[in-house]
Amino acid sequence: MIKQFMWKKRKILKGLIRTNRSRVDEPYNPGRWFDRFYECGVSDRQTIASDRDATLAKYHYASVELLITRHLVNHGIHVQDTSVFDIGSGAGYWLNFYKNLGAKRCTEIDVSERPTKYLRAKYNDDDSVEIKKGLFQDFLGKT
Repeated sequence: MIKQFMWKKRKILKGLIRTNRSRVDEPYNPGRWFDRFYECGVSDRQTIASDRDATLAKYHYASVELLITRHLVNHGIHVQDTSVFDIGSGAGYWLNFYKNLGAKRCTEIDVSERPTKYLRAKYNDDDSVEIKKGLFQDFLGKT
């Protein structure tokens, strides 16, 4: 338990140091910042972190799927024949998840260029999916 606690503290400290070192005089550009996650390609694993094991990524998504499914069931929410708005879609994992639950229409928005291009190519022939690039607040109320 102490070992895990110290590991978390060290991870936080490393992140703070890395953040302070990476500061530059140019303004924050969310698209460019998020593009760095996809330098080795766009995939579900890359969306979490490029240094993560593929099995760990599958476990992460399965855990979150379980939580979402439990929430939907507990609150009587039905996705069948609805529209879903996915913010920060990355490799499109959640688009597939909601489409498999029966969502009629999925709109994806991402600030990053690489995943947007990837998803546009992936869903090029699917009229039920709309891919947009930009900040989510620019599209609220328009879909």
